[in-house]
Amino acid sequence: MCSHLWDVIRFRNIDTLRTLLEIGEDINFRNPNYLDGTLLQFAIARRWYEIANFLIDRGADTHTKNNRGWTALHWAAVSGHLEIVQLLIAAGADVNSGLERGDTPLRVAGLWRYDAIVEFLINNGAKG
Repeated sequence: MCSHLWDVIRFRNIDTLRTLLEIGEDINFRNPNYLDGTLLQFAIARRWYEIANFLIDRGADTHTKNNRGWTALHWAAVSGHLEIVQLLIAAGADVNSGLERGDTPLRVAGLWRYDAIVEFLINNGAKG
C-alpha cells in the first residue's frame, strides 16, 4: 500500500500525502525502484523544499540510507539546494554520514562545487 505515497508525491499534492499518512501509510517506506530510497530522499533530489519540509515535520527519518549508502543530506548536497541542507541539519541530519566510506555530503557538495553548501557543512561540523 505504500506505493500510493509514491504515486501521490510525484504530483506534489500535500493534502493527499497528509491523508495517506493519517490512515497509516509508512512515511519511511523504502522504494526498491528508487535505489531503496525514501520519499524524503526523492523529494530532496527534485529540490522540492515544501514537500521535504512537510515530510520532516511529520517524522520522516533523515538518517535512512539508500542502497548506495546515501542519506537525505547527500541528496540535498548533490542537488545544490542550500535551504534543504539547512533544513536537514536543523532536523538533526548527520553531517558526517558516509565518513567511513569517504562518501560524505561534504565530498559530494565539493565535487559539484557548491561552495555555499561546503562552507555551511564545515561550519556545522562536517569532516573529510
